[in-house]
Amino acid sequence: MVADSFVKMLQRRDSFENLENVKAFLYVSTRNACINIYKAGKRHAEAHKQMEWLLKNGAKENAFEEEMIRAEVIAEIYKEVENLPDRAREIFKLIFIGGLSTEEIAQKLGIEMQTVRSQKARALQLLKAELLKKGNITALIYLISCFSVHH
Repeated sequence: MVADSFVKMLQRRDSFENLENVKAFLYVSTRNACINIYKAGKRHAEAHKQMEWLLKNGAKENAFEEEMIRAEVIAEIYKEVENLPDRAREIFKLIFIGGLSTEEIAQKLGIEMQTVRSQKARALQLLKAELLKKGNITALIYLISCFSVHH
């Protein structure tokens, strides 16, 4: 991290007016790199914990507890669905909540079937990326499994 900070500083050496600016840049750059590594490590550890939980709980223990977890996972996915662009959100809901086919959605919205397919793919891509970024592997796996069931 320190070496990377020095490389960045050398690439920008013309923009520093004095030694104090160089020191400040190196300090902030190194500190930020450390924070980013720390956060990435936490996300990685959380993802591992979620995967371990999934592997350990492969055998059904308690239907009520499972249903509660499933509800929490779905709530996380729906929260992310609300952040999708308008058209992608609308089409995602019509497919996965409303149970409509691509053809039915195209007719209902007066758009081409290819547009429905493109928006569906866009919605799934954005959801997967956001869940992965947040380290929510459980919700990501659930989303992928639901998608494979529907299509």
